[in-house]
Parts: sequence; structure tokens; C-alpha cells
Amino acid sequence: MKFITSYVEILSRLIGSENAEKIMKILREEMKDVCFNSNILGGGIPLYSLNIVSGAPGSGKIIFVQNIIFNSARDGLRSLYLTTVSESQFKMVRHLQEFDFFSDEFLGDKFIYGDLGAFVRKQGPDKILGYLTDMVKKHKPNIVVIDSFKAIRDLFPDEKTFKAFVYDLAATLSIWEVTVFLVGEYEEKELTVLSEFAVADGIFHLYGQEEKRFQKRYLRILKMRGTSFEQGEHLFEITPAGIKVYPRIKPAGKELQYEVKTEKKDLESKVWTKC
Repeated sequence: MKFITSYVEILSRLIGSENAEKIMKILREEMKDVCFNSNILGGGIPLYSLNIVSGAPGSGKIIFVQNIIFNSARDGLRSLYLTTVSESQFKMVRHLQEFDFFSDEFLGDKFIYGDLGAFVRKQGPDKILGYLTDMVKKHKPNIVVIDSFKAIRDLFPDEKTFKAFVYDLAATLSIWEVTVFLVGEYEEKELTVLSEFAVADGIFHLYGQEEKRFQKRYLRILKMRGTSFEQGEHLFEITPAGIKVYPRIKPAGKELQYEVKTEKKDLESKVWTKC
């Protein structure tokens, strides 16, 4: 009996070896494109994974996701971007034009915009899964973004009902065969208690610290199944080119040895340190 030993082999049987290799390569590289080869994920974003991008307003989470999907569009991947109560398509495009990664040639083809919020206001939250399934069947995207997913949470009457929806959504993903990013204005304390984080394959948390001269921005990867990601705070900045990440410097792994000599003379002490 021959065992299937790799993800690529599984995909090859489903969609052909050439397509499988292409999609896997793009999804491995797209995070590196965003982070300018910082390689903090140790292999990229896993195919068909469910990822949550969290942070306060102004933390950079939307630019982070947009950077990923426009880089992916250049490699032929299609993204479906669904908004709930976030800014309009016109306003979003106007802001994105400031960045080098943006290209209006992808709009309507590789970047498809949908207003999930308008649908939910008319039909109610219990129709969301049906709407998402119809949109995926119609546009056949490789990547699906919901912004803001936390706004959807607020539409459900209680936690039990929303939790059931989240698990149904995660189960449906295996049928869609898409990579998903759920964007939301979550506080850090919510990341360990809310039900959507339990089913997520990856969690990216963006936040900042105000200082007198400038604002420091940080990215933390709290979870990423199937990768050897770099833990801890990674400093990043928003540049005209997009998101630029400066990975946390890892310890050298060697024990530092110090030789300390002291000499006392009268009331004075002198210390020499040799490393």
C-alpha cells in the first residue's frame, strides 16, 4: 500500500500536478512578499487555512490583508473581499491607491468586492452561509476575506448560536477549498476566549504603542498550524510599498561567559569586564 506523504501529492490528485505546485508555491511566497522575505512563518500561509487578522482600528490589519491579496493577484490568484460594516469600495480603493502593491487592473477580475453587510441587513444572519456559498460558486476565488468578521458576531442573538455558525463555517471551508482571512477589531484579551479563535488555523495580531517621537507597530503570530513560525513581537512599519516587517532577533544560542576582575584602592572601585 502506498501512502500519500505530502500535501502537494494530495492536491495533485485533485487538481493536477501543475496546478497543485503553482498554488502551493504562491501561498508559500505571499507572506514573504508582504514581509519582504522576513520568513517569519517558516514556509508561508498554509493552503486552505482559516486565518484571523485582529487589531484595533488603525493597527494596519486591512493593509496587511490587502498587501497579501494584491501580491497574490500578480501570481494569478483571485480574491473575494466581502465587507460588513467597513468602508465602501470607493473609499477603500482610494486609500489603496497610495500603495505600490495596488493595481486597478485587478479590480473586478482578480479582486472581487462584495457587500455582505447589505445582504445580512435584508436577509438576517441565518442566511450568511448560503450567501457565502453562492458567491464562492459564482466567482471561484482562491482567497476569501470577510471584513469585519467581528461585526457578524454582533448580529447573532447569543454566543451559542454564533458558535454553531462558526463551526458550520469551518466545516464548509473544506468543501470550498479556499484560503480565508477573517478581519476583526478584537482586543488581545478576546483572542483566548472567543469561539472563532478556537477553529482558526492562523492568528495574526497587530497593535501599536504610542511614544513621544513616533508610533511603534508590532505583529505577533499567535497560532499557525503546520508551520514553524517565529514567536514573539515583530516590529513593522507601513511604507509606500506596503507592510515591512523587521523580525525579532533570536538569541545566538551560546552561553555568554564573562570574566570580571575587581581592584579596590582606598574608597574607589574599578571593574573590568571581559566578554
